[in-house]
Amino acid sequence: MESDMTIRKAILHILDNTGGVSVVSDKELILSTEIDEYISKHLDKCFLDIDVKNTVFVQEDNYFLETVKSYINDRDFIKLSKKIAEDFISAMDVGSEIPSADLVVTDFLMDNVLFLGILKFNYKKSYIHFVETEDGVRNTIVRQPCALPLETQKLEEFAIINLNDLSVKIKERSYEIKGDKTLYISRQILKSKSAISEKGVVDIVEKTVKKIVRDSYDNDLSKYNSFKNTITEDYINNQEINLENIAKSTFEDESGRQAFKEEIEKTGLSGKNIKISHNAEKRVLRKQKLVTDTGIEINIPASYLNDKSIVEFINNTDGTISITIKNIVNVDNK
Repeated sequence: MESDMTIRKAILHILDNTGGVSVVSDKELILSTEIDEYISKHLDKCFLDIDVKNTVFVQEDNYFLETVKSYINDRDFIKLSKKIAEDFISAMDVGSEIPSADLVVTDFLMDNVLFLGILKFNYKKSYIHFVETEDGVRNTIVRQPCALPLETQKLEEFAIINLNDLSVKIKERSYEIKGDKTLYISRQILKSKSAISEKGVVDIVEKTVKKIVRDSYDNDLSKYNSFKNTITEDYINNQEINLENIAKSTFEDESGRQAFKEEIEKTGLSGKNIKISHNAEKRVLRKQKLVTDTGIEINIPASYLNDKSIVEFINNTDGTISITIKNIVNVDNK
């Protein structure tokens, strides 16, 4: 189901971190059909991005938050956008690896909720044709160093602020600033609380199970299969990751369950049930890839791992494992 989105205002600022000059715009973008569509498509992708972190602002001594609150009252869009651009430029000017980009700040309405979008279009290298005419016509190819991401590409960095409840969605990367790697958007510019993306949550839980199964259970495939079955069922039925269910179904013994709990706590995940949106579907339900010591690779849908009518894992008395794939009608050679 598509969301109802209206771009109300947008402005573009040029952020240069290559020794050139950043250019802060005094005027808003003229929202032609093409520009409106380009920004809207990227905003749609932002809301569906599994790398997004859902968070809130730090309340104490947060000048950025106060600036956003002022905008809610005075609606001075150009003033707000310039302040945001200056914050990015300041982060770049202290000796950083932050990539140059075009920064689009936009005020938009989606499903009757007002948002502020901060989209950082990091430059991509592309190639275009060029016509030389000095000594006759010669068509050649030149590199274009400041190309913007296509509508089909995901943005590497952005922030979207819900102006109704001041909740924040962030996708960011850490870059070196004054010799230290930092998540500069959340820590220096927005000053929002730390959070883990849905992709991060799924990966942390899966890696934790794999580590314990490998270190304490001799890579017992049945335990990992139980984990995949549980995380799949909980997601399909409740759109959540139930850490308690995973511990109980994966590890029959208390020591395994306790080890899982302790390892999860070390990562910063909290709570027994972690809600996961439909954006994480492909990550949770992705096929399990098995690679044998003889080099055979098998990709099995997660929902089949515990279905013995389709695939069965047999522990042999000599310590080897047999994998039986059943009820096959057709085999395609791909």
